[in-house]
Amino acid sequence: MVPNETLAEWLATLQAQRIIVILDTSHSGSMDRNVRTFRISEDERPKFPLLKDGFGEDLVKWPSLSARVAVLTACRPDQQAQEVPALGHGVLTHYLLERLKGPADANKDGSITAQELHLYAAPEARRAYRQEPQMQDGIGQQVVLVEAR
Repeated sequence: MVPNETLAEWLATLQAQRIIVILDTSHSGSMDRNVRTFRISEDERPKFPLLKDGFGEDLVKWPSLSARVAVLTACRPDQQAQEVPALGHGVLTHYLLERLKGPADANKDGSITAQELHLYAAPEARRAYRQEPQMQDGIGQQVVLVEAR
């Protein structure tokens, strides 16, 4: 396992103006925080507050990354990401790939941004698998991933 700080330092060395990090892993919102996780039934969930201090939040606060990184994680810190054999990979990856084919272009401008991708993929993962993808966006503007023109 790579500690949060090490990954943040590696990312900070990139010369890119914008960095998109996608983590389709269990507890990806928390990474190596040693968060004790457990399954919570839907009716009991309101009794437990969301864990907030996740990896994505740390990255968007990292001094040399804050204005140039956005992080998409497969689930909340207290959830497990699912890998579905029929899909061939994780749930988040499946919906991201499906949306990259075009339906995520919300404003029909011929490009798909990281923000649009999350906006369309996250509800599908929630609806079909009760997994809640998260996005932490330190960039604050649309980041084009695909030009479909």
